[in-house]
Amino acid sequence: MTDREAAEILEAAEQDRASMAEEKAATSAPIGISSRQIFAIAILAIGSWMIISGWILLTDASEAERAGIQKAAETIATAAFFFYLGSSASSRNKDHRP
Repeated sequence: MTDREAAEILEAAEQDRASMAEEKAATSAPIGISSRQIFAIAILAIGSWMIISGWILLTDASEAERAGIQKAAETIATAAFFFYLGSSASSRNKDHRP
């Protein structure tokens, strides 16, 4: 390897470092929604659903209605958990772009 080739490699590496630094500086800041706000909204939605479901169950629900409510409870709980988990993780990622 000649001195010229080594210099070209070093120059290319330096340019890559410089472009990476510029890219990192240009990334957008995370959106201003905190994990607590997301959690509060998820709890509000689940609480509202529980109140409505409770009212349905207390007014002589049939077996089909009970099974539907149980299945919906599983779906809502799973969706809320993963939404909260994903939102919390993405709010901590400072290098994401919109």
